[in-house]
Amino acid sequence: MASLEPAASKRPHQLISHGDTRIDPWFWLRDVNDPETLEYLRAENAYTDEVMAPEAELKESLFQEMRGRIKEDDSTVPEKEGEYFYYARYEEGNEYPIFCRKHLSLDAPEAILLNVNELAKDLDYCRVGTCENSPDHKWLAYSVDTDGSEKYTIFFKNLETGELSEENIPVPITPSNGPTTAKPYSTMCSTRITGQSRYSSIGSEITLPQMGCCTRKWTSVSLSTWANLPASGSCTWSPPVTTWRNGISWKRLIREVNLR
Repeated sequence: MASLEPAASKRPHQLISHGDTRIDPWFWLRDVNDPETLEYLRAENAYTDEVMAPEAELKESLFQEMRGRIKEDDSTVPEKEGEYFYYARYEEGNEYPIFCRKHLSLDAPEAILLNVNELAKDLDYCRVGTCENSPDHKWLAYSVDTDGSEKYTIFFKNLETGELSEENIPVPITPSNGPTTAKPYSTMCSTRITGQSRYSSIGSEITLPQMGCCTRKWTSVSLSTWANLPASGSCTWSPPVTTWRNGISWKRLIREVNLR
């Protein structure tokens, strides 16, 4: 006999938006640090495992069939930037991409810039949001989300030495619309920001969309002084509506930044 399905307790919470008042009895579940939230989620998972146990063989069969239709040793089309060809490839049996480049020719030896499989091996969750080389091809900026929150930490790797920068952006940082807490991924960490980053055309600055409660604020940070953020950072653009979702891209030929 199956256990009873878990039921979350109701804790009415009032939400007011656009002059409309709503009552959300399960608003408390958004707090992942609440022990009762974690207890409820574990109960839900245990109940699901119990109910679906008779279908375990079918589940595995379907998974293997779907996986069998995926080309596991795939790669992207190489993209030429300056003297380098940049691309990402996958290896059979691994789940994450390997970012690489070759110098001058596709027949040249491969240089691995970032192996996300190595990055993720000790993590329960890992997603690389962006992986950008500097215009002078000496630095790699990549963002990592380690808990599925879509809040990223950006790391800077010296491509000449293979070492991560020892500088860091202090955490927590308080954005204009309220405090937020950043969880460091390691000693080299930044504030919680969105997964995008873009180097400036001269390579000495990087543009970061910083995420507050529901806003993206654009901050231009000098690589030589970004350890002092926010004091050294300058806000290049802030959306007039805090609920806008924004992005950035480069017009490569005329070196303009597009805000969208």
